[in-house]
Amino acid sequence: MLERFSRKQLFMMGAAAVVIAAVLGICFYYMPANRIARQLELGYRYLENEQYEEAVVAFEKVIEIDAKQVPAYLGEASAYAAMEDYTGAAAVLERGYGQTADAELENRLAEVCREAAQYYFDRGEYDTAEAFLERIPESLRDDTYSALEQQIQAERTAEEVPETPEEVTEEPEENTEPENAEEEPEAQEEAAIPEEGPLSDDYTSDLRDYANLLTEDLGGNLAGTLAALLYPENPTYTESDDGMMYVLGDYDMEVGASGNNDGCMVWMYRPVEGFRIYGVEPGMTEADAAAILEGQGILPENGYYMIPRTEPEFPNGYKYITLITENGIVEEVRFAHYLGIDWGF
Repeated sequence: MLERFSRKQLFMMGAAAVVIAAVLGICFYYMPANRIARQLELGYRYLENEQYEEAVVAFEKVIEIDAKQVPAYLGEASAYAAMEDYTGAAAVLERGYGQTADAELENRLAEVCREAAQYYFDRGEYDTAEAFLERIPESLRDDTYSALEQQIQAERTAEEVPETPEEVTEEPEENTEPENAEEEPEAQEEAAIPEEGPLSDDYTSDLRDYANLLTEDLGGNLAGTLAALLYPENPTYTESDDGMMYVLGDYDMEVGASGNNDGCMVWMYRPVEGFRIYGVEPGMTEADAAAILEGQGILPENGYYMIPRTEPEFPNGYKYITLITENGIVEEVRFAHYLGIDWGF
């Protein structure tokens, strides 16, 4: 009897140890530092496999978890540069430097802008080349900067060929009109009819009406609410491949909590019929999307479109929108709601 009891005790102790180890393993797996490490590794793997768009998403998730992660900004910039999207590369490096003041990011920004300036110079797009030169920090403007600037000015001078007007002797035209005839107004170019603003009425719901809901990770029901609203015939949501977000539709959107569980995120990858995020959606031009946001008082600041604080529920929180663009087109719309971090903006 004593022997059987001892075996039972040993069995229960072993089972308890397994459960404790499993719980500790899960906690360890979802610690922010480990999530960051996994996402960085995923981003580097995408870079190596030349899956640059996927790499951008992976590195951006790291930044959402911790905005001070210098390797994530460098990796995302490398992905953009590999796609020859120098605007995106420079923007992410400027955003990263604004968050970290890291010298490596500043140096990489100078490299990307020099590379972009040469790229556009070779294609005869001198205004764009010069614009990238101007984005190089003054302290890093070296001989290469000066040489390329001189080349741009030389090419512009060569293109400015002065026209020599020919002398034309004009003979007076005979006036065939009756003296008392009324003068007809000169034909004028037809004025362009202004188009309607970029904000149209072809959608019926907007995330702004649900922006204060918390995600399931934080005890709320944001993912479930959006799934029921947008996919009433199949209102389900599943975990993303990396287990960090909830997926809606056919990867139309991802919804989840931030890495430190202090906020919520909604990322929109493709248009969803009848739904937008503060009036914008993927597929718009960057100019139209910016006009819509700024028309609502949502202004760009430090690389984000900051939503004015109007609700008292989270007095120290911030909402903002990030537009991920390529060649002037919005590829993704990202909404974030942090509940209590004061960034000092």
